[in-house]
Amino acid sequence: MPTNFSRKASLIAVGALAASFAGAQDPVGVDPNPQHYKVEVENDQVRVLHVHLGPKETSPMHYHPATVVISQSDVRLRFTYPDGKTEERATTFGAVRFRPPVTHTAENLSDKDFDAIEVELETPSK
Repeated sequence: MPTNFSRKASLIAVGALAASFAGAQDPVGVDPNPQHYKVEVENDQVRVLHVHLGPKETSPMHYHPATVVISQSDVRLRFTYPDGKTEERATTFGAVRFRPPVTHTAENLSDKDFDAIEVELETPSK
């Protein structure tokens, strides 16, 4: 079980990584779902989002490129995909995982807020 120190250290490390890419930061674009996603940093290499879903709240169908997700909550989530398939997953504070590109809705099944940091990896143009 990770300690509070290791959780904070991992979040600080991710923040430092994101900040290192922010040197040539482009202006933040308009986010299509500002109720649930806030763009923190965006450039040609990454887009860092703060995600928030209130208790029992569901986001509309949306797309993510390849993403690293750092959970800031202990909650249970349900994801629904365009084909109607659903998947439930528990997440814990400090959990870090890679997610390949996906289109889905996300529903917070818990009675408390869900927050996460998502680092979307931009595909370099050639």
